[in-house]
Amino acid sequence: MYIFILKRIHEQIEDELDKSWKVVHELDKDVDVFVGMASQINDHLDKLKNLKYLLLITAGYDTLDISFLKEHGIRLTNARDVYSVSIAEMVVAQILNFNKGLETYHDQQERRIWKPYFDFIDLEGAKVGFIGGGSIAVEILKRLKGFNITSSVYRRSNKPSLFDETYNTIEGLQKLMAKSDYIINTLPLSESTTNLIDKPLFDLMHKDAFYVNVGRGQTHDESYLIKLLNAHKIRGAYLDVFHTEPLLESSPYWQIKNLLITPHNSSNTPLPDKVLMKLIVNNLNNYLTQNPLINEIKL
Repeated sequence: MYIFILKRIHEQIEDELDKSWKVVHELDKDVDVFVGMASQINDHLDKLKNLKYLLLITAGYDTLDISFLKEHGIRLTNARDVYSVSIAEMVVAQILNFNKGLETYHDQQERRIWKPYFDFIDLEGAKVGFIGGGSIAVEILKRLKGFNITSSVYRRSNKPSLFDETYNTIEGLQKLMAKSDYIINTLPLSESTTNLIDKPLFDLMHKDAFYVNVGRGQTHDESYLIKLLNAHKIRGAYLDVFHTEPLLESSPYWQIKNLLITPHNSSNTPLPDKVLMKLIVNNLNNYLTQNPLINEIKL
């Protein structure tokens, strides 16, 4: 059975890979199983006549032709939960960075300036609203609970969870936007989430609120968010995801003073890589032995 797998991944799991696999590093027409990113294969799906299983090493799969996969009976798994802990730590770090003026003090340190400030704020007791209640949101919440925050979440499921309040309707989302001091967007991209956070919802945020997006850039109205930040209608934002990536040098985002940016790598630490390798090996073994696949997407 032929498997396409990235060289860097193959090198890490080679000793644990079942010897029955015939590994290739180019998208050959005989490939049965693909291990990699959606961007590598989406334009080649119709040429891979033997393809039976896509094992994605990313959480997002919105760029894939899902109707094609469904029509041809191709199974799909993603790397959901692999990156949650690292992303959660980055979100908390960026909020504290902004709240405590760490960049200001670091700049002063380099310039040998001794100047204290007394207008930075505490996270203690804040109201935090989550848009999306998956594993990333849960891991962020776990880390924020030590600050005695109160939490609310907008999500499809109404099952019991760690969140203090759960909203499932647009009216609930509106309430969340209006009352939250921090709004953390972890949504995946789908037809229902595209541009979900639009002008009317953004306008509900109070002027001291802080917005975070570590989900997908297309889930909010980017042009209006830029206007909000430039006009200081909200306190600030941290963004790891954008409509266009990488950001162009001409992007207005670069000039916004009350914005923190990371280049879609909030999860970039050694921990996710170790978890990912284990997930890949387990799913490949499960596929061979016809056991349930981890993180299978029901098409």
